[in-house]
Amino acid sequence: MKKLFILSLFVFFISSIPAFGNSLAAPHFELMDLEGKTVKSQDFIGKQPVLLIFWATW
Repeated sequence: MKKLFILSLFVFFISSIPAFGNSLAAPHFELMDLEGKTVKSQDFIGKQPVLLIFWATW
């Protein structure tokens, strides 16, 4: 029974991985920089890699 449950979870996770397309790309977004200018993620497509760092202070 335990093996069947683990196998079911494995199949579920494998089937949820997209096989085609660019579905692993991040969604487009807009942010304000420190000078108050709007920066769009689309402005960096094909130009340079972008590193996003997220943190929480909870």
